Amino acid sequence: MAIKTGLELNSPNILEYLPLTSGIIIQEIAPPKKFISKSLKELDMRNKYGIQIIAIKELIPEKVIFVPRADFVIKDSDILIMIGEEDQLAKIYKK
Repeated sequence: MAIKTGLELNSPNILEYLPLTSGIIIQEIAPPKKFISKSLKELDMRNKYGIQIIAIKELIPEKVIFVPRADFVIKDSDILIMIGEEDQLAKIYKK
């Protein structure tokens, strides 16, 4: 609980945090502003950050997309569910 609270204070975009094994976590986040209106292909998360978006919760319309396609364009109302190493996930918040 302390780790989750600390993460929420440092990174307000983090909505949920699930550690899997040493250093590997699943995070549910509100997309950073730099992600809005860009496709997953444009963001190239795997090559730039070493992380994978495994699902997207769309609030408008309300649905969950598992393993989204590269042409999916992120909206400010989306919630991203990502998996990766903790230090790599932290890099998405740096400018």
